[in-house]
Amino acid sequence: MTTKNNIKKFFKKRNKDGERGEYNISSAKQIWKIIFMTFVLLNITIAILSGYLFFRINNGEIFKTELDMSIVIDTIDRTFLRDTLSLFEEKAFRLEELEKSNIIITDPSL
Repeated sequence: MTTKNNIKKFFKKRNKDGERGEYNISSAKQIWKIIFMTFVLLNITIAILSGYLFFRINNGEIFKTELDMSIVIDTIDRTFLRDTLSLFEEKAFRLEELEKSNIIITDPSL
């Protein structure tokens, strides 16, 4: 029975004087101030860290890569290009022939 009474006492609303009543509003304000200030300081810290990393990366101090000074020239295989173009021209010609001809399709349900 005592544990039941202890649980009831724990969840009853009490103010500073220990009397039953509303919650203490000033403590709620303090808690919200603590939460707000924590997130403000966290955001300021993240912004400063992000700016620091940005300028370090922008100056090339982080993620350094060596420049490749060799120049590579890719040439086009002209015979392969001509073969590919002729293949597409042939397909275009076949498509035009199909568009001009009347295709008769019988209804399979009949």
